[in-house]
Amino acid sequence: MPDPRAPNCRQFAVGTDGKVIGVELQILEQPAAPYALKSVILIDELTARGNTIACTTILAADGTPGWERVYLAWPWNGNAYLPEHALPGNPEQQHPIVNGYTPPALGPLAIYLGDAAGNPISDICGALGLPLNRHVGYQLVFRARGATPPPDPDDHAAVLAAIAYVSDQVARLAQHLGA
Repeated sequence: MPDPRAPNCRQFAVGTDGKVIGVELQILEQPAAPYALKSVILIDELTARGNTIACTTILAADGTPGWERVYLAWPWNGNAYLPEHALPGNPEQQHPIVNGYTPPALGPLAIYLGDAAGNPISDICGALGLPLNRHVGYQLVFRARGATPPPDPDDHAAVLAAIAYVSDQVARLAQHLGA
């Protein structure tokens, strides 16, 4: 499986202006789970503009919007045992991120999809948090594993639909964040 981490989620980095532009996240793949983490992106310190939210999008195997429980869990320890977990308390599947950490230590939080008892039903994205207590955010996309064939690379309608969907999600996030 390709690495779902955006380039800015592979190592901690600070820009020339001193703002956080990179973090080191970890992915615990759960191949037997019904959902895979397809992407995770850091919303860097400048772009987050003081917001500290992790937003999660869930897609069915065919790429249409889906819904599952999204858990924020702690402490992240590199494995699937996450003794504490909580649901977001909002229908937008957003979790506030409030736990700081000091790199090179990893962030203390994880996000995953889970069943009613809090057991993971997806890959787990770990090491989230606020590096140096700086305000950053995260965008995660989980997709159901399934027998849906990969899209035809010549099917431009599917690509345009995917771009329109992502654009709508970004606009909704920007509106929520007051931009």
